[in-house]
Amino acid sequence: MTTIYHYTDINGFFNIVKHKKLWLSGPHNLNDHQELHWAYRKIENTFTRLEGKFNPEHLQSLWQMIFLNKTTPFTCSLSSDGDLLSQWRAYAKDGVGVAIGFNGDLLPNTSSLPRYTAAVQDSITTLKVQYDEEIQNSTIEQIVVSTLESMSNNENVQPEIFTIGAAHKLNGLATIYKNNAFREECEW
Repeated sequence: MTTIYHYTDINGFFNIVKHKKLWLSGPHNLNDHQELHWAYRKIENTFTRLEGKFNPEHLQSLWQMIFLNKTTPFTCSLSSDGDLLSQWRAYAKDGVGVAIGFNGDLLPNTSSLPRYTAAVQDSITTLKVQYDEEIQNSTIEQIVVSTLESMSNNENVQPEIFTIGAAHKLNGLATIYKNNAFREECEW
């Protein structure tokens, strides 16, 4: 059993218990002003590095598909650390609140990145945040390069066949990629 914690004030705790629900927040309400932007800058840097190596029309097609399918995800921040001073200060009213422990095995987990879809089981999941920039960059590049190579090898196929899946993956990664400065939070 993996226990993950949600830090909150007393009012938040009572509402969670009363309604038996965790509330989700938009990325603009979170403590990291770079939320989502962090990953999109990494994606943009990957495209810049690959200019001249792939068909510019393919690069443009993938870039457009990413932004056409960009959504504003809503999240609930959890931590694998149940006693972290910075979390107590920031989210639990300077230690006056609580850290609620949840059995991580009972939370929604699709084992894949969330997707914007009417199928709720595909759009809500619990994933560990990735702080390692080397892994972030490598994963983004692997998705982009494999998509562009597939497009190059199949010139007679509509580009959307290749770009839609890559766009969903890259947009999903944006929800779990964060700056290493936030590593201490051990977020889910």
